[in-house]
Amino acid sequence: MRKFFFLAALCCAMMANAAQFDGLKTITSGGVERQYYLYVPNTLKANSPMLISCHGPNQDYLYQKEQTRWPSVADTAQFVVVYPVGTAVTVWGSSFASGWNISDMTDVNFMLDIVREVHADYAIDTTRVYMSGFSEGATFVYYVARKAADKFAAFAPVSGYDLMDNTTTTSRPVPIIHIHGKNDNVMNYSGVKSYVNKWALAQGCLPTPIETTEDNCEVTRYTGGRCAVDVVLYSVNGRGHVPDDNNCPTQMLIWLFCKEFSTGCGRLDPEGIDNVDSGKSKVDSRKKIENGVLLIERGGKTYNAQGAEVR
Repeated sequence: MRKFFFLAALCCAMMANAAQFDGLKTITSGGVERQYYLYVPNTLKANSPMLISCHGPNQDYLYQKEQTRWPSVADTAQFVVVYPVGTAVTVWGSSFASGWNISDMTDVNFMLDIVREVHADYAIDTTRVYMSGFSEGATFVYYVARKAADKFAAFAPVSGYDLMDNTTTTSRPVPIIHIHGKNDNVMNYSGVKSYVNKWALAQGCLPTPIETTEDNCEVTRYTGGRCAVDVVLYSVNGRGHVPDDNNCPTQMLIWLFCKEFSTGCGRLDPEGIDNVDSGKSKVDSRKKIENGVLLIERGGKTYNAQGAEVR
């Protein structure tokens, strides 16, 4: 009997956390049937944000989903997650079974078609759609920033940049958080700092970055950009060419950065931990990584990335 009640309680808990939608969708883009994986939290409200996460070359949405675990973040932070499915492409003279086109608008339009469909179905806030991706998927993120900056609020490339093109022209200033392993020998780390620097200067950021260390991450932060834009590089010690590992809480860093921006000029006033009030006036917060966990110190207290007080 006790086992029955335990299983019943477990089922109720699972039902309470069930998603509104959790699976593959098919969409026609450019006259071709394409697919994307959609995750919509059960308690999602209208005008919530959305994050798109693109897989690497010769990979698929399942690998990206398993590695990034965005749905678990989305359940707490309340946003929609999309993992698009790439197609066969030729990039940098090499052919890949799956990847992203960075020579024309085919895949950029695919992203825009996804945004329109999800907005129609779930009333997402189209001014708060964020682009992330791994490896060649990160290269594609930079490409989208150049081609459709007015449609995406912030960009979060991971372990990837354009090996052949240093173009940084965008239709508006774009916030960027770039995360890269220092031991990456596929999308070599040696070119990352100069590449991010060019993007930071193109957004009008101050030429001298603020450099700090957060456990296993060396942080290079360019501030003072137009429309209050920042460009930030997290260089992860000990990380190779992977979407995530235990050396740096990639998803939390990306979300805490991205949620401060929309496609408008200036920063948002994010809900949750970034709005913790001391009782008289808002006070500055300090983010740090402790034992691989992202923590925020504010007003003499410490919170986790979901906004819960931990000490």
